[in-house]
Amino acid sequence: MLRRLTLLLLALMVLTGCSKGGCTSSSSSSFELDINGKKTSWKTITRTENGVTRKLETTPDVDIQNGQITKFPPLAVIKLEESGSKQPRLAELRENAGKLELWIKDNSTFRRGTAEEDTWLNTFLIEITK
Repeated sequence: MLRRLTLLLLALMVLTGCSKGGCTSSSSSSFELDINGKKTSWKTITRTENGVTRKLETTPDVDIQNGQITKFPPLAVIKLEESGSKQPRLAELRENAGKLELWIKDNSTFRRGTAEEDTWLNTFLIEITK
């Protein structure tokens, strides 16, 4: 029921959020999974602007403010997805020794991100937290 309501609200936002400057819609949600008796919470942020959709999924203990990840726990994994752009991407930020590393899905495996992809990441985080 909550998922249907969220989808309905998202559709309404898309329909009413379009103007001469383009279309923008944003949503965020959270949910809890029970995996082998362990409850795990996730939060999702989705933002669509001018046909480009960006999606970020992570645990609630990751803080993102003004396009910056300001707090994350050990072993954090932050999933990133961009579609509708010239170069759609699937990526993950993975905690390693207290820092986040960018990993890009390339075919069926992940590889470390390049300097160019680090620039994409900065833009992604700014756009998704507008």
